[in-house]
Amino acid sequence: MGANFELSELGVPQGGPLSPLLSNVMLNEPDKELERRGHKFVRYADDMVILCKEQTQRGKGDEYACSLY
Repeated sequence: MGANFELSELGVPQGGPLSPLLSNVMLNEPDKELERRGHKFVRYADDMVILCKEQTQRGKGDEYACSLY
């Protein structure tokens, strides 16, 4: 398909067994904080969707998610 790949010595290769484990370790505390704040969310590895009933709630979830790292 003509894709170009760059070799990197940083990070964890995608698709490896270590990647989901490390994302669960790193995102455990943010998961707890989102639950504490009453946000509904779904996360698989490092992909997250924060669900809101109203547009006004969106800003609070966005603020927190952007402040993580």
